[in-house]
Parts: sequence; structure tokens; C-alpha cells
Amino acid sequence: MSKQEFELGGEKVAFELTPDGPVFTIAGQQVKFGTDGKLRGFDAFGAKVETVEGGKLITREDGFQLKWLDSGGYEAVSPLKSIGIQDLADVADYAVTTEGGITTHRITFHGGGQAEVKVKPGQPPAYDLSSQRVGHVINGQNELFLAAPKPQRPACE
Repeated sequence: MSKQEFELGGEKVAFELTPDGPVFTIAGQQVKFGTDGKLRGFDAFGAKVETVEGGKLITREDGFQLKWLDSGGYEAVSPLKSIGIQDLADVADYAVTTEGGITTHRITFHGGGQAEVKVKPGQPPAYDLSSQRVGHVINGQNELFLAAPKPQRPACE
């Protein structure tokens, strides 16, 4: 297929039209689009995203993997070490129940975000997480932190 190269801001940029769609390469970082214009994946800054059945598989530089689901949300492919709350001051309500050996944590954040975490004991523990309007941060130790929704600022600010 056709490949074009040019310089942009001192960086070498390549554009290649492949049978699967266009591929952009800038300073060794690659972004791939499908023929429909949708993101197929990327390999940049130590992270890799590739299209797989049912979503996109994300692999961090340290090997941790999670899958963005086409249906919305994500699921951890690699085991999570733990789930925590980024800032307890953001919690408006917290309830814990245990039934059939499964502990359920229900968290409501100031600003309206909600999360439910079901924990089944084991090594490692099994987590089932559902949330709405809640931020998720996974650090380098595979610990997931839930965060309150941040207020939206107008685009003109």
C-alpha cells in the first residue's frame, strides 16, 4: 500500500494506508484506525491497545491487562491486588453487607457517583465491580482506586 513520510515539529511522521485502515507513526508511537475510521488500536508510550472480540485489550508496559468492553465499561484481565477509595472525604454514603460468603460494598460519592464492589475471599480475592459516574485509577501495583466524579467545566474556561 501507500506510505507517506514528512516532518512535523521536528519529528518524523509516517502515514501508511494498509488493507485494514490507516496507520500513523510519530516518533516511534503508532496509532491504527479501521477502514470505518474507528480506532483499531495503538502502541505508544509503553501501552498497547488492540481490537479483540467484544472490545479492546489494553496492555500496560508492566504487562497488566484490562479490556474495554464494546457494551460499555471494562473488565480486568490481570488480577487486581486490591480496590480502594482515592479520597474518603468524597464519600457521601457507605454500606457493607455479607451474604453467602460474598461481601458487598456500596459507595455513593458526593456529586452523585455510585459504585458497588462484590468481594469473594480467596488468594487473590475475586472482585466484581459496577459503577456509574466514578473515576477509576489503576496504579503500577495493580491496585484500583475509585474516585468521585469531577465537576465538568465549560469548554470556554
